Amino acid sequence: MTWLNATVRGTGRLLPLIIAAGTAADAAAQDFGRALSFDGVDDQVTCSGNFDAAAFTLEAWIFVRDYGPAGYGGIVSWGRQQDAAYELGVFGLNGVPQLLLSLNLGRSGSYATLQSGMFVLNQWTHIAVTYDGQFVNFFRNGQFIDSRQVSVTITPAGTGAQFVIGNLFTGNDQIADLSLDEVRVWNVARSEAEIHCTVGRPLIGSHPGLLAAYGFNESSGQDAFDSSGNGRHGVLGLTGAPEASDPARVDSEAPATCFDVYSQPQSVTQCQGSRVVLEFGACGPDPLTYQWRFNGNNIAGSNQRVHVINVLDPSDEGVYDVVVTAPCGTMTSTPAVVSICRADFDCSGFLDTDDYDAFVAAFEAGNISADFDGTGFVDTDDFTAFVLAFEKGC
Repeated sequence: MTWLNATVRGTGRLLPLIIAAGTAADAAAQDFGRALSFDGVDDQVTCSGNFDAAAFTLEAWIFVRDYGPAGYGGIVSWGRQQDAAYELGVFGLNGVPQLLLSLNLGRSGSYATLQSGMFVLNQWTHIAVTYDGQFVNFFRNGQFIDSRQVSVTITPAGTGAQFVIGNLFTGNDQIADLSLDEVRVWNVARSEAEIHCTVGRPLIGSHPGLLAAYGFNESSGQDAFDSSGNGRHGVLGLTGAPEASDPARVDSEAPATCFDVYSQPQSVTQCQGSRVVLEFGACGPDPLTYQWRFNGNNIAGSNQRVHVINVLDPSDEGVYDVVVTAPCGTMTSTPAVVSICRADFDCSGFLDTDDYDAFVAAFEAGNISADFDGTGFVDTDDFTAFVLAFEKGC
């Protein structure tokens, strides 16, 4: 994956985060395949392995139909019925859809919080919650929503702990009527950029900090395989044998995408001789390849995320874009226009009397840089041309 990883302390925010669509319509969406549907009564997935984490990211695609008989139900839980290290669920407080996060439930130093605005009923939404030991951060569809300052040390879950999907440990099973896909558990607090760059694609294989990933793409049987390679596989229900507590396998309708774009190349007007940097930021399945174009024609050797014009001259003026290709499709960036502001004579980046004074000094000295009309010599026509350009502005 490719991403920009500048963050603001506490929020995990990417600044600036520009989410923009490419101009091409041929970026093929990937397919999330299958999902699991939980009945709101007794369904869950039971996973093996240790999920203790001092910091974490919990994320999933969710489609909530109803909050369950108690008005709340689980997405994921790690712990025991009498207590839990951490839990994430849905909550229908006064009819308002909310996420419920609990830390150290049933233990000293427990913490619980609700976050509204994270999803609506009967609509696929990607949700993520991170905790870094100081801040809980909420993300919807890869975008930062809210942050809470919390100082809680998460205690290990203890003997008999289980990691379950679709249940909350509140002393009694709490199951919502919902579908889940691409459930992922990390032992690090991921940034907004990192979350955003994996929202739209299946996650397979090893990634730093990834404890487990469940895509639920098995066509049948009792297994829910962990695609991270860490072996924390799950079984449908409680025992791995067919039973009433098995969630149902359904086709996933979560909106998978090929690319996520976080920055587009920006049009620039700069002085002649300056350095121009055009950047395009996208993330998608590796390998990503780039081809920059000038007025629709490929620029030989310009195959990186960034295109640089080291010394801007009139032959560089025009329209630039970049075509990015991944195994799942191709897209084209929005166009950026590069133009020269020749009246910015001192190359300060803006027009003022210093440009006028600099031109006059060059003109009076007969310096060839004052050949403003490009005739090859300096005369009053250059002075007139400069004054007209200066008054017009850039």
